[in-house]
Amino acid sequence: EAAGNAPGAGEAELIRAALKLLAPKS
Repeated sequence: EAAGNAPGAGEAELIRAALKLLAPKS
């Protein structure tokens, strides 16, 4: 994944994971 090499990519994934937990799409 090219995005994995981008700065802050890890943070973005953590944020998306948190959003899924806070507001799961049911």
